[in-house]
Amino acid sequence: MFKVTNCNPESTYAKGFFKFVKMKSNSMSLLRKFAIFSQLVIIPTILSCSIEKDTDIHPLANNLTVTYNCSQFDYSDSLYFKANTTNDLIVTTTNKLSGSFGALPTGLAINTSNGQINITRSEAGLRYKVFFTPQNSKDTCFRYITISGIDYASGVYNLDNNVLVLNPKYKGLSNFLPCSDDEEDEDDDDDDDDDNECEFDDDEDDDDGDGTADEPSAGQDVTSKGVDINKSSGSINLKNTLKNGALGANPVNGTFKDFRIFYRLADNSQKALNFIDVKIHYFKSANDIPQNLLDIIKKKNLEFGKISNHNQSNLRLQSVKKRPPDIIIVGRYN
Repeated sequence: MFKVTNCNPESTYAKGFFKFVKMKSNSMSLLRKFAIFSQLVIIPTILSCSIEKDTDIHPLANNLTVTYNCSQFDYSDSLYFKANTTNDLIVTTTNKLSGSFGALPTGLAINTSNGQINITRSEAGLRYKVFFTPQNSKDTCFRYITISGIDYASGVYNLDNNVLVLNPKYKGLSNFLPCSDDEEDEDDDDDDDDDNECEFDDDEDDDDGDGTADEPSAGQDVTSKGVDINKSSGSINLKNTLKNGALGANPVNGTFKDFRIFYRLADNSQKALNFIDVKIHYFKSANDIPQNLLDIIKKKNLEFGKISNHNQSNLRLQSVKKRPPDIIIVGRYN
């Protein structure tokens, strides 16, 4: 934006104009007067003024958009692990930024004002699409953050189709659980116990010999509640879970129950205690499942990393809680 300054009203051209307008001749047409006025006054007056840039006008004054350099928005890593510490693990952006922050799906404990992420308080086993909208800009920048852990896929598992076992997915250094495949018993008091052993459905026992402060409270294990879970692999035998009465002796259509599974992984988390909540449902057949529940599962399985709409308000509208996973068991189990 520019403005005109330093015009001199006492210029020779201005004085000539005042003499001109005082002429008493009425024979000259208005159009003719304006033409002469333009030649004698307007153009010379503009030339006698100076032009300077107006630095006080904001670039967004006319709804213009400032293009932001998204390389300024980043974190020190894209993969983080839970930690064996009494203090919360907090990560910050590599640069101090002004604007608003968020993430998809929900579950990431992110400060919407400064972008700080509390790893300890976040849902593990998920890949998040973190977004940043700079102040005074309509641009939206993205980064991907994964917090190591396990996930169970929401879905319909039909026992009549011989779908009997649900395996966890690992989100971390690879797509495979960081657990040993051998069956070495870590409690057999010999010297060759497997240090790469994971533990699922951890209970109040002192696994690592440092006391019970980092152990779940007594009675928190799901095995005692009927869930048939492999303590080394995290696999859930769905049929046996129903037979064991996890949803009651004779569950009817729509019966469900929430369970919290505590676990430890032999990855860079160094077996820090972690957990995942799951919701197990039962229906006699797939036709008995209500459509709204199927719609929820579809949304929970949405791949957020492929969202292309960069409008922040739309991103928030599309935000869906992926946790707890809805595990729907259908079919005969007796």
